[in-house]
Amino acid sequence: MKPSGLPKKEREHPTASTAHLKPLFLQEYPKHGTIIATAEAVGISRTTFHRWREIDPEFAQKFIEADSKLTERLERTAYNIATDNRHKAQATLLIFLLKSRDPEKYKDRIQQDIDPKVVDLIVGQFLEAIRRHIPEFCPNCNTHLGLEKQLAQELENLSSKLAGA
Repeated sequence: MKPSGLPKKEREHPTASTAHLKPLFLQEYPKHGTIIATAEAVGISRTTFHRWREIDPEFAQKFIEADSKLTERLERTAYNIATDNRHKAQATLLIFLLKSRDPEKYKDRIQQDIDPKVVDLIVGQFLEAIRRHIPEFCPNCNTHLGLEKQLAQELENLSSKLAGA
């Protein structure tokens, strides 16, 4: 579709003269896939689109639905590509598209569960190793080192932080 030819002023300030383009925008959005491309195709500015969303809750809701449908369409395409060996090269691009469209759903996930009992056990074993292997006094000058107490305090602080996380 060609731009509507509206003057820039009308494209940037949504008035009754652009309101009739809302249904067209929603219809064209799945074909173009981005707000800017759809706005250009319909003949409005991005500013107009964003103002429509701000001032028209019904349009905002319909856009959310259209955006969701577009993501579902991409998901269907991803499935088709994943199950057809002829399109493997496109899979990476599609992954990035899906991640950008729905980051919460497609983000990389790393989950680490730390059991406080395990942390306490490890810290306890480490402290025991310190007690056994770090001398209390310097073997050369017989100065009290106090390392055991210092390291023990740091490990206990670390243990508390991990247990609270």
